[in-house]
Amino acid sequence: MDSENKSLNEKPHTPVMQQYLRIKGQHPDTLLFYRMGDFYELFYDDARRAAALLDITLTARGQSAGAPVPMAGVPFHAVDSYLARLVRKGESVAICEQLGDPATSKGPLERQVVRIVTPGTVTDTALLEERQDTLVGAVARGIDMFDCVLPTRSGRTAQAFTRRGVVNLRNARHTDDPAPLDLECRCPACTGYSRAYLHHLSRAGEILGSMLLTAHNLQYYADLMATMRAAIEAGSFPAFVAAFESEG
Repeated sequence: MDSENKSLNEKPHTPVMQQYLRIKGQHPDTLLFYRMGDFYELFYDDARRAAALLDITLTARGQSAGAPVPMAGVPFHAVDSYLARLVRKGESVAICEQLGDPATSKGPLERQVVRIVTPGTVTDTALLEERQDTLVGAVARGIDMFDCVLPTRSGRTAQAFTRRGVVNLRNARHTDDPAPLDLECRCPACTGYSRAYLHHLSRAGEILGSMLLTAHNLQYYADLMATMRAAIEAGSFPAFVAAFESEG
């Protein structure tokens, strides 16, 4: 953290900035999403970094300690999409929520970090909607063992992984779709059924739908891991990661 953030209890800072700096001091290496009304705000170095990573506007929030406060923000209702983009770039994010009641609070609302999102540990499907980049990112960081919770749980909720993104089979656009789930996959769901039929199974709550999508997700993971293993053995893993991240 730069000199702007050096003293967490500096009196010249406004009460809100004092609170922000105190919480930020507990998470110095993590982007802090600090909830203020309908937005998550970032300040100082976090704001500059997020503005560059997310291509959002870098502005200023008045002054604190006699200097303008660099600020960038994202709307709370769209936070998952921004978190997904940051996770894909290898960033970790601490989510700081408002806990106090604006009607009764004196001074800054009570806030605390309620969640930390890190690459390789994300299991929230909403943060994985683009592609399964977290798996590739985890392998790049030396993780080599995974359990089956994500592919099986996602299969039960009609989420199917593909190299081009997560497909939600409950979406109405698949109602009459005769195409296979994934042309590149050889699992039973992809070789024997259309997206329309998988959509019907999912909407009807048929156990066969969950079974097929679970089998597909496990096949996707197995194929992706095999491809990464081959790239590592060939000494071309960095090129594989770059190509994977450029798709979609």
